[in-house]
Amino acid sequence: MARVTIEDCVEEISNEFDLVVLAAERASQLSLGVASELERENDKNTVLALREIAEGVADEETLREAVVKNMQRVRVADEQEPEEDKDWSEQIKQLSAELSSLEGNDDEASEEEMPAIDEDATQEEAEFIQEEDELLNKLGFDTEEETPTDSENSDM
Repeated sequence: MARVTIEDCVEEISNEFDLVVLAAERASQLSLGVASELERENDKNTVLALREIAEGVADEETLREAVVKNMQRVRVADEQEPEEDKDWSEQIKQLSAELSSLEGNDDEASEEEMPAIDEDATQEEAEFIQEEDELLNKLGFDTEEETPTDSENSDM
């Protein structure tokens, strides 16, 4: 075949978009060293891929599966046992036992579990805030929060 045309390939794969994707996949396979059943005749991989499709040498279904496999981000091994068949009863029993041992301590927390409160630090913070308020008052700022009344809101 001197030249490969899209019309030659469309006879094998009717959808032109599928044709492009499958030909690109086959050209990638050829680039990686997969053997071709056709003679190369000094053709590049893309031309050889199109020639294989046009002559029916490249299997459409095999190429489709290869495209899907290459696009998958998560690959599932065939031998891997599905998670649904796994027996979870032992883990459920263990978690239930742990939960029941913790349930008795919910109401009465021990001092070890409670975070320590630094009373000196909270007193220092309160004094600092009070000093700030006094300074702001001296400068003429009102430190008490004012909420607008309904009459002030209606003026807007």
